[in-house]
Amino acid sequence: MERRSRTITWLGCLFLLGISAETDKRLFFNQNEQIMDHILRIMDETENPCTNFKKYSTGSTSHAFYTSYSLPALDNLNRKFYAVFEQLKNRAYESGSPEEKVFKLYNACQADQKKEKKTNYLEVVQPDINLSWPQNTPDGRQWPKERFQWLVTLARLRRFGMDDVLLKMSVQVDSEDHSKYTVVINKPRYLFYDDLLHELGFTKSKATFLNEEIKKLRDNLKNENEDKPLKKRLSLLELESQHGVSLKKYLEVVFDRRFPPSFKLQIEDVNYLVRLNQLISSSDQEAVAVLLMERFIDFMTLSGRSDASYHCGMIVRDLMEFASNLIFEEHILGEKKLGEYQLQATQLFEALLKPFRSGLERNRLNLPTSQISDHLKTLNGITVNVGNMPKNEDHRRFVTSYYEDLDLESDDDFTIINLKMRVFKTSRELGKLGNPVSNDPSPLRSIQSVNLVNLSTIVIPYSVLVEPLFMTRGHDIFKFSRVAFDISSLLMNALLTANCHANTNLIKTLDDHDIFGNSQFSCDKDYMEGDVAHKYVGVILNLIHEAYFLPGSGFDQSQPNFTDKSVEQLFFLFSAQTNFITEVLTMMPTFAKTFNCPSASSTLTSESSNFNIIVAIIKT
Repeated sequence: MERRSRTITWLGCLFLLGISAETDKRLFFNQNEQIMDHILRIMDETENPCTNFKKYSTGSTSHAFYTSYSLPALDNLNRKFYAVFEQLKNRAYESGSPEEKVFKLYNACQADQKKEKKTNYLEVVQPDINLSWPQNTPDGRQWPKERFQWLVTLARLRRFGMDDVLLKMSVQVDSEDHSKYTVVINKPRYLFYDDLLHELGFTKSKATFLNEEIKKLRDNLKNENEDKPLKKRLSLLELESQHGVSLKKYLEVVFDRRFPPSFKLQIEDVNYLVRLNQLISSSDQEAVAVLLMERFIDFMTLSGRSDASYHCGMIVRDLMEFASNLIFEEHILGEKKLGEYQLQATQLFEALLKPFRSGLERNRLNLPTSQISDHLKTLNGITVNVGNMPKNEDHRRFVTSYYEDLDLESDDDFTIINLKMRVFKTSRELGKLGNPVSNDPSPLRSIQSVNLVNLSTIVIPYSVLVEPLFMTRGHDIFKFSRVAFDISSLLMNALLTANCHANTNLIKTLDDHDIFGNSQFSCDKDYMEGDVAHKYVGVILNLIHEAYFLPGSGFDQSQPNFTDKSVEQLFFLFSAQTNFITEVLTMMPTFAKTFNCPSASSTLTSESSNFNIIVAIIKT
């Protein structure tokens, strides 16, 4: 229920933002005035930045980044897509064109919204061949739980894209050989369950029993996430003979092909996988089936639970990313604005790359030349892609070819189209296995954030370049927002290795102001907490600051004529409002001078001393 509540709350925020936009419209002559007004309305200038910068920069706004930047940007994007989709949806399109397929999905989604009785996904997707879901068992008969194989059912559901339940399987660039892909098995991030069993057709007593079993299973799984992960590269045969876990049939169902016993997997947490197998095998199999059934319903219907007018557009953008990008380029941006996006986002990436490269070349710790050379080689191999579209191919030709094999019938309803789309999207994602690593665009894990793809390409989606997150026609300082932080974080992540001592030296090499101090990069977890995270983020922020303010950066550092605040002050204010890092900013060497504070240490409030930021080390 937690995830459902978050979704409803999130959509409610968008609705309120829409009302606010209608009732509080203001006329601005340029983007600088617009974003400056936005900044001033959020901050509280009665506060002293030296003693409470969080309150000074973000006022009483809770989660300023989400409520004042991310959600308005998403709302802005949704409204633009909605207007275009509504304008184009009833036109006649050439058979096989991207638009024909986009509007089959879009129109079917809108038609489905109006239906009182919707098709049940569980009537179309079964847990196994000739095996129905438990709630469809005729009265007086027992569900044949002995025929249920949880890994087979999980594999069948994975083909629709459900990849974060019980175990997480993905195809990623091989960490040992960057020229090929490998299968990575990890533990999931979340495990939800819902109290919907009575609604699904179970008797009250049966629903109560299964809910108790599912809760017990969920709690046991949660307890398995506490230990340090044991990472291993194992063949299917080794995994089964040494640890008692057989994933051969699971992979064969997911990929619809044979796998030899010698096929190697990257297991991110062997202990979790072993205990998961033991726990599921000893649990009530009907409860396991119902758990998977509930999660599948949740996965398939989560994006369609609001009556918001633009939710069908959001589904199209999720399921048909490249076709949506093409429509965005041709009907929303236009050639001139598209050129601005490409140019400015690329310039930002190149600027953020410079302090990493110069820091390595200075080599302040006198690290071995081979290490520095390896890091520089990694940096030089990273490219940027703005919009996740091909650089050297006609975009319309690429999109048409990409969806060529997507077969949608004229009488398919939304349920069938949704399932077909998800199978198509998943097959393209998993179809990379066995092929060499390519720079061709592939669907992003998240279209709402900057991505590091194949360890070599930073992809900046159009969705993060929307006002007020990114101001293409404003002052240069307003391009150094959350996008800049995400790019720099991913550049750092691309340089990190499995050697925690080497990672510590890398961070200190790039830390000219000794922000990281004597801290050590964690070897135990993929996450940093507390003081180390403060300092790690501080190093990244300082690299971003350096990218903008170094002489010859190419960015406008003159005093703006639209405000009496200096460019330095705008950097800190905009960074505070577009990130979750208000307290960390006060640790930066230039903060005290910028706000005329007695000392940098005086800016840390009692709130910030208890601040606990968690930084995920992304290894995609």
